[in-house]
Amino acid sequence: GFTSTHAAFRMVFANKSQKINTYREMSFFPEIVDALNTICDEAITPDEKGEFVKLIINKEIPLREEKHIRKVFEYVMNDVLKFKEKGWEYFRTWLVESELYLEKILNDKGTKIIGVKLLPSMNTYPVYEGSVIKYYAQTAKRVNNQNSRNLQESEIRFDPDQISYTNFGQYGVNLLDVRGYLEASIRTWNQLKNLEDALIIYRLVRAPERRLWNVEVGRLPP
Repeated sequence: GFTSTHAAFRMVFANKSQKINTYREMSFFPEIVDALNTICDEAITPDEKGEFVKLIINKEIPLREEKHIRKVFEYVMNDVLKFKEKGWEYFRTWLVESELYLEKILNDKGTKIIGVKLLPSMNTYPVYEGSVIKYYAQTAKRVNNQNSRNLQESEIRFDPDQISYTNFGQYGVNLLDVRGYLEASIRTWNQLKNLEDALIIYRLVRAPERRLWNVEVGRLPP
């Protein structure tokens, strides 16, 4: 279980922040940028009809219900998620940060979803009761007063139905320790980065010893 004490909260947030910062730093490395862009381009592609996502119903249901389900599905994909414009961005964020939090925006009456808001996974996390998500929490830092620089952490809670949440599906120590697609590349990325930095330093240090002097002697014999 997870107890929402300040000590436990700071420990979880620090680990998650450090992990996502590492993933984000890796996502700007040239080789990893090319790989991520290629994966996203191959995954988010339209078919011959221009559709990115298709709904397949395996079970036979009445035609009236099927039409209603497909109508709602198309509304969610096109009007709520706007998948054609933002699907590529959602998928890449999920690959890099290993988690995706979408807050549902309702109309004035609260009867219909009209849009979603992408929440930062850096300071948002699910709170479990056993293996069931009890609620979602988002942390924010605020100043005590105008003349003070001391920051205090406040917690904003969301109901389980208020957030659409998905993760990469690989865990470390517990359910809060979600590992992403780039987890297996961390060691290789560190080695390659250190080798490139060391090679540049080595070439700069050895540059005076490797100079070549070209003396023009005209037609003089050897």
